[in-house]
Amino acid sequence: MNRSYSLKRNKEFQRVYRRGKSQGSRAAVMIVCRARHASVRVGFSVSKKLGNAVVRNRIKRRAREAFRVYLPEVKRGYDIIVVAREGIAELPFPELKKTMRYLLKKSGLLSSGEAGHNFSKTPKQQAAKTRAGEAAQP
Repeated sequence: MNRSYSLKRNKEFQRVYRRGKSQGSRAAVMIVCRARHASVRVGFSVSKKLGNAVVRNRIKRRAREAFRVYLPEVKRGYDIIVVAREGIAELPFPELKKTMRYLLKKSGLLSSGEAGHNFSKTPKQQAAKTRAGEAAQP
């Protein structure tokens, strides 16, 4: 994930903690706050209670990668913090991805478009294509 998508400063984290709404699962908590910019920024927080630096950094790398998969589908204009919970270190990667998707969906941040959808066409063009497809079928 590109560094321009990450929350970096303590001040930014504090703003999201103060103003954000949280959604939780067994493995993580997602705190979401409307941002002053048009992009998405994400921060990952892992407590020292979860392990030493090696373990914490591994958790952050895995969570970052699981989030990166869904980044193109995430609505713009939000700051997000993902706080790791105790069971996240043992979670298999596919389950971690499911958890990220669940939290994004629960927070209302996944765009309604489906993967592989062509967004370069306007809704009018898409509707015309659909009508043409319906007329061609017997």
